[in-house]
Amino acid sequence: LSFAVTFVMMAAFVWGRYRYDLVAAAALLLALAVGIVPFDEAFSGFSDDIVVIVGSALLVSAGIARSGIMEAAIKRPLAPGRGLKGVADGQQVLLGLRPEHLTRAHTATPEQGTFRYE
Repeated sequence: LSFAVTFVMMAAFVWGRYRYDLVAAAALLLALAVGIVPFDEAFSGFSDDIVVIVGSALLVSAGIARSGIMEAAIKRPLAPGRGLKGVADGQQVLLGLRPEHLTRAHTATPEQGTFRYE
């Protein structure tokens, strides 16, 4: 019975039609209804610190995604036609690197010569 509840929950996650929080809550309520999870232990997992950390990370990432700040930050450096310069600028924005970190020569073979990010 617990495998059936888990299978239905995973199928609903993969299907993606419903929000993941609603699917998880419905799975917990279903497990309570069929007796897999005792009522007094149903919400004991929410007392763990990691739940607060993961929940906070989800809230912050949703706020950043909705604000559009990441799209604005990478729009110019990764614009079409900028070539390796655009890739280097994009790395700079995404990784917080300064230009001196990106100026490195990599030599493979004498026939290929030297490849530089500049």
